[in-house]
Amino acid sequence: MKLTLSLFVAFFLLTNCGENKAATNDSNVADKSSTEKNDQPGEASLQNDNIVGEWKEIMWIRDNNRNEKIEEDEKAQAITQINDYMKLNADGTAVFSQVKMKGRYEIKPNSDGTSKYLNLFDEANSRYQKGVILSVTKTELTLLSSALGGGTFTVWKRL
Repeated sequence: MKLTLSLFVAFFLLTNCGENKAATNDSNVADKSSTEKNDQPGEASLQNDNIVGEWKEIMWIRDNNRNEKIEEDEKAQAITQINDYMKLNADGTAVFSQVKMKGRYEIKPNSDGTSKYLNLFDEANSRYQKGVILSVTKTELTLLSSALGGGTFTVWKRL
């Protein structure tokens, strides 16, 4: 029984630590040349002090109508049994995931400068796309991920 439980936990960690890596494999290959050359965080990481800190994911909300706004009916269907963590340091380093992997983060603006994307990188420089930063307050961070053609909000509470 203990062996089965241990195998299940190991399988779960291996398949879920990459935040849907299968969906981001193509972009990892495309971005590999740019991330291999840059083991240090980008300037954008260092300039966004309001995101620096420890965060615990508290909600996962599906953007059913894809309008990029959290609505009451969507929030009522939120998944709240989330166990994800990230610590973003002022120097661009990061600790993230349930197993608290060490790495770094980047905040990059899109081409027209209207939004910023948060990406985490582990020590092997694998990218974990967290999404577009919609809002950051003293207590809450809201991201929007559009992986797999749908929209998902992740809401984080500052620890």
